[in-house]
Amino acid sequence: MSLFITLGNYTITISQEIELSHRRLAASILQEMRLSEVDKTNRLIEATVYYLDQLDDILDKRAVTLNGIEKNYKDDPKEKDSQIVKAYEIARDKYLPLKRMYVDKLENDLTPYQVERVKDGLTYDAFPNFHHMYLEMVPGLKPGEKAHILALLVEGRENAMLAVNKEGQTQWWDKYRGIINNYIASQGYDFGKLSKTWDKANADKEWAN
Repeated sequence: MSLFITLGNYTITISQEIELSHRRLAASILQEMRLSEVDKTNRLIEATVYYLDQLDDILDKRAVTLNGIEKNYKDDPKEKDSQIVKAYEIARDKYLPLKRMYVDKLENDLTPYQVERVKDGLTYDAFPNFHHMYLEMVPGLKPGEKAHILALLVEGRENAMLAVNKEGQTQWWDKYRGIINNYIASQGYDFGKLSKTWDKANADKEWAN
């Protein structure tokens, strides 16, 4: 069943509003890249909208399933846990091939750098922002340490692409920032002091909070 909202003189379904938000995001990313071919831009906008719409549908269905599990297995914790794992596996088996198909389309039409920029756009530039943050925060990082942090941020972005909103993506980034923070501390740096100093000097950067 669709819910309806009214905007001015127009009434649209919630699902239509979500698709419009996906289209606005896709257009902002691809049009800003100023690709040489208009057809290519339009083709990739449509591919991005399709990816986001399908991903949204998969995650919505998983949420409905999880809500049902909460209600139906209150008195059977073991089966409840089993059903939750199954719900996540079913969703994963759908969204991973979907993402691979989408990235394949990007790679067929774009340079590696441009593909990276689309991925950054879909994840609200968290990857380059956090990468720059850590390099500024811990200027004494060794090459191997920088490479390890970079690899973790790349992995974080790949997972963040599997969430369709900032809230879901933030959960992924919080996980990976925690891993990176612990890694930096384990290498002998006073991460608590370094992070406080950086936070104080960059209080205007809301994305870092």
